[in-house]
Amino acid sequence: MKRHFLAAAILLILSFSIYAPSLFYPFVYPDTIHIAQNRFITDASYISMYFSSDFYVAGNFGGWVPYYRPLFPLSFLIDYKIWGMDPMGFRLTNILYHGFSVISLYILCMILFNDRRFAFLSSILFALHPIHTEAVDWISGRPDAQAGLFYILSFVFYLSARRSPGRTNILLGISSAAFFLSLLSKEMAVTLPFVLILYEIIHGSRFTVHSSRFKWGYILPFFLVLSIYFLMRYIAVGAFFGNYPPQIITDIPPDSGDVFVRLMTALNITVSYLRLLILPVDLKTIYAVPIPNSLFDAGMLISIVVIVLIFAILIPAYYRSKMVFFWTFFVLLTLSPVLLPLVISLNFAQTLMSERYLYIPSIGFCILAGMLLVKIFDKIHAGIIRMAIAVTVLFLITAYGLMTIQRHSAWKSEEAFLKSAAGASPDSALARYNLGLWHYTNKQMKEAKAEFKQAFMLNKNKGAIAIASEEKFDSLFDETLTPEETLSTLRKAFILKQ
Repeated sequence: MKRHFLAAAILLILSFSIYAPSLFYPFVYPDTIHIAQNRFITDASYISMYFSSDFYVAGNFGGWVPYYRPLFPLSFLIDYKIWGMDPMGFRLTNILYHGFSVISLYILCMILFNDRRFAFLSSILFALHPIHTEAVDWISGRPDAQAGLFYILSFVFYLSARRSPGRTNILLGISSAAFFLSLLSKEMAVTLPFVLILYEIIHGSRFTVHSSRFKWGYILPFFLVLSIYFLMRYIAVGAFFGNYPPQIITDIPPDSGDVFVRLMTALNITVSYLRLLILPVDLKTIYAVPIPNSLFDAGMLISIVVIVLIFAILIPAYYRSKMVFFWTFFVLLTLSPVLLPLVISLNFAQTLMSERYLYIPSIGFCILAGMLLVKIFDKIHAGIIRMAIAVTVLFLITAYGLMTIQRHSAWKSEEAFLKSAAGASPDSALARYNLGLWHYTNKQMKEAKAEFKQAFMLNKNKGAIAIASEEKFDSLFDETLTPEETLSTLRKAFILKQ
């Protein structure tokens, strides 16, 4: 037991240390909207509103956004009551969510495998993986880390319930409650009941306390919780699902195309997500995803080959290594909430792809990586090769840590955040427009004009906005304008089309 406490302490310290530099960063967009300019997170009298309405409307986003995440503003309210408007307090909460997720993952691995080496390695990989920087460094990315913590805890208590006949009902109740909290943090958690079903089908025979047969009694509470969540969501938001409101400046064509185009786009994004998990380089705060025009596009052909290879591995894995099958399928299943809607419409979110969406799926990847590395190490007895494997693991951990530290710089200021987005995605109309707006409000008119011109040229929603006239557009970049005048004056340069 002492060793487990020591491992947990090391993991928590490591998680805190790797993200500590971000504690000193200010609010960045849209933290200012969610927090600094949002009176609804400063008074506890608004708590009922978090659960009965769409916080994003209450948060002055303007327009209907089909999100229902009441624990998101509630956590901000708690932060505000403790820290006031000090960004350090809000950032510390994000880091703690991530740190406790890492410890929970260690516990999950110990329950599943009872191997400290594997559990510790998988948890370290999860703690340091650069793909998590958006969910942890970015205060507004909190819902993913928040949902991830409760998601893992729900799985932990579920497995404990299956192994503890005298406390089954209590532990199942705790597991269901954790699942409910995960759902109230972010809708990505909807996959958990299906993950549990898959686990029972594949590994249920390992738990022989009650019966080796699959029992719906263990799963039904989670579907009951899911039904309650969707009912609450429908009452609050007015829809079970929904598209993001039409954007004037966007990287997504307003016409989603036919279902075949949407399916090809979803496949491309799936492969891009898998690449980011395996090789987390060229990370971006905004991704301008190209829409494939043909099945024979080079990118599309690569995606098809990768998907075929994955299923070619999955089928024999079911018979040879069910854990490999389960955790590989876990990654794909937990990505489904952001992939399946694309088949219906490409406009279900402001962007087609975001790194924070990988927070929960990365659980499966880190467990797979830790499992395979330990298995390879155990099967090879040659000392030199084993040392080479150990060095490889150390290199991987070090590389993850250094890439995560380097990635912090994207959130060190509003300017750094917006310039990072536009620099990494120069073909993104949204990134260029946001940077132009920052230049404009800071009276850097020459830079603002250049970014706006690029944004309008790249904009996929050509029918929504146009420059009123070149002369009028040029005349508006007047450095004598006060900050209060700049935004209202800027709007006069554009014609909004109906």
